Amino acid sequence: MSIHWLRILTQVIYGMFGAALWLVLLHGCQPASPRIGVVNLTGLVNGYVKTVAQENLSKHDASTQVQAFADRLETAIKRLSQQRHMIIMPAAAVIAGSPNMTDELVKRLPDLNTLTHDNTLRR
Repeated sequence: MSIHWLRILTQVIYGMFGAALWLVLLHGCQPASPRIGVVNLTGLVNGYVKTVAQENLSKHDASTQVQAFADRLETAIKRLSQQRHMIIMPAAAVIAGSPNMTDELVKRLPDLNTLTHDNTLRR
């Protein structure tokens, strides 16, 4: 083989190696798709509303407490989503295959400590 053909073959091999390296780097640098986690929002909200209803508060005070809880719940869900790099969906919206983050969310909200023994939260 002459030196001329050897140079051409070397350039082709280096070109293929460069293209393969470029594809690996390009594909490897893409961010991973976020995972989806679920939370039993219906159970959490219903459980909290029942707790507030048992306190015999005025309609205004009960409404104020429930609204404050809803604000804390939204903040806790956003933090959970950011810290776990997940999209958090209501459990009713996802049929199967996503981790249930309800227990972790309950730990973040002291208002819900009385609800942790309720198995309906895990559905």
